[in-house]
Amino acid sequence: MENASSDYLAFLDADNYFLPDRFRAERELFRTKPNIDGVYGMIGQIKANPFQSCFRPF
Repeated sequence: MENASSDYLAFLDADNYFLPDRFRAERELFRTKPNIDGVYGMIGQIKANPFQSCFRPF
């Protein structure tokens, strides 16, 4: 965190990826509620069969 070059940090494992515009809602939240220190989101699990995909809280 000492070497961060931005105001925000996000954790991303090597086997994961962020979708385009992933942080739009979070940016708006930090902009409108400056007393918030952090947020977390949902994890999407995409499987070969789209009917088996699920989303669950992190």
